[in-house]
Amino acid sequence: MTKDTAANAENLLLQIAEGTAQKIGEEFHHALVETLRRVMNVSIAIITRGVGHPVSKAQTLYAWRDGEKVEQFDYVLEGTPCALVYGGVRLTVPCDLAQKFPRDAGLESYCGVPLHDKHGGVVGHFAVFSETPLENEQAVENIMRIFASRVEAEIQRARADMEREALIRSLKRSRDRMELQREAAAPVGFRKIENNPHSVRIPRQSLYIPTE
Repeated sequence: MTKDTAANAENLLLQIAEGTAQKIGEEFHHALVETLRRVMNVSIAIITRGVGHPVSKAQTLYAWRDGEKVEQFDYVLEGTPCALVYGGVRLTVPCDLAQKFPRDAGLESYCGVPLHDKHGGVVGHFAVFSETPLENEQAVENIMRIFASRVEAEIQRARADMEREALIRSLKRSRDRMELQREAAAPVGFRKIENNPHSVRIPRQSLYIPTE
């Protein structure tokens, strides 16, 4: 890698880092794919999750194409470079993409990296497509690999938050059921007093004065 090439790669990395530095969660993902598309001059930037067991489709979580945000869509992996990435490999096709993968007609190059869960399984991928050849495939792959780690961390954090919220909801439901069961098992009179403590009446003490 020449000094000019290294400097250019470093500049790209800095611009992407600056474009995403203050973002977390969904805001980070949106900022990342938009910044990648703009800074690296790629046509498409996507973050996906796998669909099916085994995975046969990819569903976009975040996607930008030609400068515009794209609504979620899914696509069959067979016959695409993404299928290889879902197999667990980082893949860079610097040119002639459509010749190798005819489904990607009109696109010239590709770089994709797998996204893993906390157990190491592939759960999605992070990829860019371009209508022109990649000028520095090694730099592009390094940038994608670095930011894929951040994407994985954000996805895992979001999943952990969802699991924690689901656990809290489950515990609340269990507590409510236990309270209902306890009330149903209590004697009627006790339940009445428990439910309405103001209904408890303490009898007035009698005063007896004997006569002489």
